[in-house]
Amino acid sequence: MKRNRKNESSLLMRLSGKPVKALCWITGITLARNLLFPMYADDYVYSFIWDGEHRGNLLIPPDRTLTRVKTARDVAVSQLSHYKTWGGRSVAHVLDQSFLTGGKTSFNFANTAVTLAQLLLADRLGAGEDRKLTNRLLLWLGGCYWFCTPHLAACCQWMTGSFNYLWMGVLQAAFALPYSRRIFDAQKRLPPLLMAPLGLLTGWSNEAGAGAALLYGGLATVRSWLRREKDTAWMLTGLLSACAGLASMLLAPGNLRRIELTREYEPPVEADDPDRTSEELYYTPAMFRHHFRNGFRKTVLRQLPMHLPVLLYFTRFGRRSREMTENLLMLEAVSLAVPCAMMLSPEFPERAAYPGVIYGLAASGAAARCIERESFSGIIAYLERGFEALLAVSVGAALAVDFSLFRQTRQRMRDLQEQRGQDTVVLKKFSLPKLTALPAGNRALDAYSLMVDLDGDPRDSYNHTMAQYYGVRNIRGVEADNRRERT
Repeated sequence: MKRNRKNESSLLMRLSGKPVKALCWITGITLARNLLFPMYADDYVYSFIWDGEHRGNLLIPPDRTLTRVKTARDVAVSQLSHYKTWGGRSVAHVLDQSFLTGGKTSFNFANTAVTLAQLLLADRLGAGEDRKLTNRLLLWLGGCYWFCTPHLAACCQWMTGSFNYLWMGVLQAAFALPYSRRIFDAQKRLPPLLMAPLGLLTGWSNEAGAGAALLYGGLATVRSWLRREKDTAWMLTGLLSACAGLASMLLAPGNLRRIELTREYEPPVEADDPDRTSEELYYTPAMFRHHFRNGFRKTVLRQLPMHLPVLLYFTRFGRRSREMTENLLMLEAVSLAVPCAMMLSPEFPERAAYPGVIYGLAASGAAARCIERESFSGIIAYLERGFEALLAVSVGAALAVDFSLFRQTRQRMRDLQEQRGQDTVVLKKFSLPKLTALPAGNRALDAYSLMVDLDGDPRDSYNHTMAQYYGVRNIRGVEADNRRERT
């Protein structure tokens, strides 16, 4: 009886009914963060039509005047130039520039809905016949997503980053979902006319995510062939169209042009750069050591707790079935394949491993449904309370950082209005609150993120585009007061 009372005192145990309460908590926190999160860096860059004739907006000459993106035609013109002179992620940047025609307000609400869609799609991607979603399970999924997503702020809160990773992750999960359902239902099929555009857009989303979706869909298709299941034409249609989309992205002329431009106009890579090495070290042991230390190790270690239910599934506590076991093995393989594939890329920014969390999350939620909790319910209760405490501290710290940057942004706008008309507007660079920045880590903007904030040189591209966005001549960033905020 005493043990039962302890179990019931856990928040997760009290929220074990319908997932309404968990949805409200996740929605409220996500919306608050989106409303507080500042617009910065690439958000200003992509607010203008891409000027490919003059090195592109990220390397724009300081005397060049840009034109704001205001209409669908502007977006089309901008993305055609972007595709030819900078990069092939057209689907993400079409969305980005379309929303930027109206600033950030509508994005705040849309991004909240897309975050929920990502969680629910990941859950459905792993679920078998038992698709019941409880508060406990949804909070587990939300907590794993919070802790395990590589650089959460850059992938899911920052406007330009969200379109490149979170929104594309939803597209990739939607593509993978019918392949998952086929594992549990041999009669499951989608019209090829639907799979063709879905596959094309998924392949054109981002490099690692498109590869992961193709790998999962390919494994599911091979499984169906080995099982001699009928009606697999739609599966092959999806894979072929995804390959076409991936080719369109990888073969964009702008990919080569970008290498030429950055080689000529960007400063040399610093030795301590966490994302990349200098070009002469490409595909040498030094590059692989760098990627393992700064990208692979961080990604895999961060996501280890998410895989705990999968390990328990393969013990005597798991209710196993052939279909679920096959799906879990495929999901786990794809999740690990993402950071492994990134080891072969010349650059390995932590955020690029985002697609792996989708499949890891799907496996975690599915395995959690299949575990016999009664055998060790007391231990689970203690683990849940520890999980709740860590989650509360981390979320609270991240919200404190968000609110601090929100206040600093409002102060920037006041300073900008007061100095309007001057040749150079002086604005303070963002500073991180002393007490909460450390526990928040990169769940919020961190020191790494703010490397692309305002620069002391008004000719810097970020300064230049922000100045044009607000209609002033020049903006110069200066260090904030040494008296750091207490939050």
